Amino acid sequence: MSQVELSREAGLSDNVAGSIERGIYNPTVRVLEAISKPLGVKLSELFAGAEQSGLV
Repeated sequence: MSQVELSREAGLSDNVAGSIERGIYNPTVRVLEAISKPLGVKLSELFAGAEQSGLV
């Protein structure tokens, strides 16, 4: 899935998705939830992955 496809399916603008990817926008929990749905993962899995990679 491309960034453009993900942002559209999540209801986000392309700019927001790009800003998240570049680390210049800190998404809210609601935005993360919107992103998790089209990816087919639970919100908790996103947080678990961040913990495992040392991001949080």
